[in-house]
Amino acid sequence: SQFIVKYWNSFLLFSSNSKNNQIKPTLEFNSQKLKNPIDIWAMVRINSLAKEVREFLDDYLIFKAAEAIQNFIINHLSNWYLRLVRKRFLEKDQDVYNIVYYIFDILNRLMAPFVPFLTERVFLQMQQNFDYMADVKSVHLLDFPVFDKKLVNDTILEEMAFIINFIQDLRSLREQVKIKIRQPIKEYLIKIDNKHKAIVEKFDSLIKSELNVKELNFVAEKKAKSLYSEELILNKGAIGRDFKKNRLKVEKYLNSMDLDDLKSSMIKGKFKVKLDKKEYEITKDHVQIQQNAKEPYGVKVFSYGTILINSEMTEELLKEGFSRDFIRNIQNIRKKLNLSRFKERIIINVKSEINLEKELGNYIETVKSEIGCSKISRGKKGKPFSFKIQNKNIELLIEVKE
Repeated sequence: SQFIVKYWNSFLLFSSNSKNNQIKPTLEFNSQKLKNPIDIWAMVRINSLAKEVREFLDDYLIFKAAEAIQNFIINHLSNWYLRLVRKRFLEKDQDVYNIVYYIFDILNRLMAPFVPFLTERVFLQMQQNFDYMADVKSVHLLDFPVFDKKLVNDTILEEMAFIINFIQDLRSLREQVKIKIRQPIKEYLIKIDNKHKAIVEKFDSLIKSELNVKELNFVAEKKAKSLYSEELILNKGAIGRDFKKNRLKVEKYLNSMDLDDLKSSMIKGKFKVKLDKKEYEITKDHVQIQQNAKEPYGVKVFSYGTILINSEMTEELLKEGFSRDFIRNIQNIRKKLNLSRFKERIIINVKSEINLEKELGNYIETVKSEIGCSKISRGKKGKPFSFKIQNKNIELLIEVKE
């Protein structure tokens, strides 16, 4: 099962980083002193899960309890929180180690009735690595977790749920203008209400990091509308299918409607019109309002507002994007060569005509540090590799230094 693999891999990530960085996590920490909103959310989320699972089990809703645990492990622990704090593990951030330790303490006890052998193994590993519950012989002899009422906060959960969807929406806008996530972009222009604006501002650095964007700029409706136009698209096939001989009458009426009135009418996904004493129900199958952005923008309208992406590329942005892609390709090569992340150093000998130093610009030293490279030169030794970045062919010889 996917969630079992995710759970075990998540635990291994935590325990191996603790061991390698010689960090001893503790359950005796003051959660009220946490400042990072992502950390606060993680504490609230695991306590909400403990509350939810207990309530399901009290009502004998065993499958719903299992589904809640699975959803948390896959979507919120593995794919979200642990991914966001991976760098902080390497930075030896004690808060992160304490929070993840706290999560596994609660989660392992929640899961024990469902996956007894896996949770027992995690329990024994925690005892061995962290002196966890030293006087208890089995996870199945521990009390079922009790949630902390101070750490159950629906507002914090709703904010993060919005941010997760917001990031997915902004990522889809990137895909619309065909810019890869590794390529930095200048800005998103955001027109949203004050409630959602406050949430976006709260998670500003997280959003910028996830979307590889330099600025999130809020704009008024007038400014946003000046950067795109809208047009009505009729699905004549659906109109003909549903309204048959009256289709021309319906099309004429829809074409005559003011776009703003049409948008207001379609808020609920459908509306009714009366033509010649007969009522017709118009749905999203029949009409679509298409946004066409002015260069260099892309645009999408969502239920909470309008988002525009600035796709203009400066030389500096292209250099940064090139360096990120270069790092990814070299790290993949290091994996193919079975090199550890930090131990072995490499020398990169450039075979193709590309001027690598010029392409990397001011990022060259950062790149060398990230990929464990001692020197970039024009030597003739090493194993050959090739790849393409920004339509430029790159041929290299990789020399490994022990």
